[in-house]
Amino acid sequence: MSMFDRLNAHPNAHPTQQQSVGNALNDIKRDPHGFIKKTGMNIPDGITDPQQMAMYLMNSGQVGGPRLQMARQFISRMGR
Repeated sequence: MSMFDRLNAHPNAHPTQQQSVGNALNDIKRDPHGFIKKTGMNIPDGITDPQQMAMYLMNSGQVGGPRLQMARQFISRMGR
């Protein structure tokens, strides 16, 4: 299950996917560490850089496979 799937399963999720994704993007930009924790993943408090967060999630096995590639593309776009 992806981070976005987990958030959409949350009881307070918005009814449309477009709203959910838009809100998720705002949450990621505002508080990336908190956003990731809300999805049930774990990142140590000292890691604050988005690329370091992604590397930690990959190296710890919390993210992998096709979703790993999607996460890498997403993070590279955020840095622009």
